[in-house]
Amino acid sequence: MARPVLPTDRHRVHRIVFRLTPAEHACLSRQAQQLGHRANELARSLVLSSLERPEDEAPLDPALISELNYIGHNLNQITKRLHMTGRLSPTIPALCRRIEALIDEAIDKEAR
Repeated sequence: MARPVLPTDRHRVHRIVFRLTPAEHACLSRQAQQLGHRANELARSLVLSSLERPEDEAPLDPALISELNYIGHNLNQITKRLHMTGRLSPTIPALCRRIEALIDEAIDKEAR
């Protein structure tokens, strides 16, 4: 079966080429790997998102997104262990409250 034909407004016909130093490329590749993307996909999304972002809005930090992802994975593992054993470490509720406080703080900063 042949690939479906894209509408003409979705054809990518223009090409932009730019060069990176080895250090820049390593940084881009590392961030792309952390986010589960290829380097060229990350570069394209960063360029397009910066074009659409209002000038006063700060960009999202890929390292922060990656760290939040790790926190989510850890919370899932804690939940799984709780369901398996029925026991919860006494430090977990305090950690959850701290995470909630950080989220609330970030939302408050965003609202300003």
